[in-house]
Amino acid sequence: MLKSKDEEIGDLQIQMQEFKRSVFDSGKVIFNKVEKALRENNNLVEWLKIYDRQIKENEKEIYDLSVKLYFLEQRQQQHQNHSQQNQSHQPHQPQPQQPQYKSLAEYFASTATSTATSTTSSTSTATSLTSQHQQHQPQYH
Repeated sequence: MLKSKDEEIGDLQIQMQEFKRSVFDSGKVIFNKVEKALRENNNLVEWLKIYDRQIKENEKEIYDLSVKLYFLEQRQQQHQNHSQQNQSHQPHQPQPQQPQYKSLAEYFASTATSTATSTTSSTSTATSLTSQHQQHQPQYH
């Protein structure tokens, strides 16, 4: 009877050691999976930062090109007006009129209207582009 109790205790101790080893091994596997998921998530965050930076740079480039186009169109319009004044002594030939814009926001609104369905959304786009451009401007003190 005493021997069977000692054997039973020994068997239970062996089972306990096997259980602890199994729990430790399972914990190790889980820890490795969590570590791998963390690395993958950190990698995704870095890619998102890169994409975000590229988007901001592209938005700034689009804005800058739109401003450049606006000024080129204004200069071309002034040149046409000047050449029309110089040619006023010649017979008048109808020439297509380009619209005149009072502000960049008005220009952006009119160009966005040709591709957008609503003037409101294009005006807000122009306003946000203007504010984004102002944010990118260096501050001089």
